[in-house]
Amino acid sequence: MRDSVYSNWSAIWDFVTTSVVFVEDRYNTDRAIKLFPNPATKEITISFYLEREMEEVNISVFDVLGRSVSEIEGGRCSAGAHIVKIPKINIPGIYFVQIEIDDRLFVTKLIVKRNDISSP
Repeated sequence: MRDSVYSNWSAIWDFVTTSVVFVEDRYNTDRAIKLFPNPATKEITISFYLEREMEEVNISVFDVLGRSVSEIEGGRCSAGAHIVKIPKINIPGIYFVQIEIDDRLFVTKLIVKRNDISSP
């Protein structure tokens, strides 16, 4: 076992690693989903790219306590780029935008700032 590594990690279990396991993430959230502006004071735009045809998409916004703040009607979408607008959230704070694409779930943090009335 030339490329193996023996681990004495536990008094109960012995582990032997014989090869490296690699999982390819085809839906890198940095590439697949964009949320802007963030921090936001007005309407929020979500852009995402679907690689497969007719994927089911659902978008929800939650506050830090897990309460639903906004839900965008989902549905089946074609492959390609998509843009969705989320209406303005009136209460400043931290929110989480959850995007469900078929069996994959993405969560992105959204910061809503107070609208500065004094600026022109």
